[in-house]
Amino acid sequence: MRGKANAVTVENTSRLSLIVDQLISSVDVVKSQNFALQVLGTIPTVLLDQIDGAQIYFSKESSQTRVFHSKSAGINLNVIGEDDDYKELALPSQICSYYDTKKRALVDEIVSHAG
Repeated sequence: MRGKANAVTVENTSRLSLIVDQLISSVDVVKSQNFALQVLGTIPTVLLDQIDGAQIYFSKESSQTRVFHSKSAGINLNVIGEDDDYKELALPSQICSYYDTKKRALVDEIVSHAG
C-alpha cells in the first residue's frame, strides 16, 4: 500500500505479507498465521490479536511504533540497528500478574524462558 492511509485491518489470513508506507492510525491484525508486515515510513500503532507466528519489520522512521499483542505467540520484531542491519527481537508471549499488597497495585512481569 503506497501513500498515507488512515488504518489497515486484516482478519483470518494465512501466510499474508503486507507492506505499508504511512498510516495515520494503525495496522490491526486478528486471527492470522505466519503474518509478515513491513513498515517503510511512519505508523503509530500495530495491534495483534490471536496471531500464530509473525515477522514485523520497522524502518528507522517507524522504530518508535507501539506494538500491542494479546493471545499471540511467535512474534518477532525486526528493527534497524546501528550498523543499518536488522536486529530481530522476540516479543514476550507470557506475562505474570499479581497484586502487590504493599504497593496496593497490580504488577505485570514478562516471563522470560531460558533455553
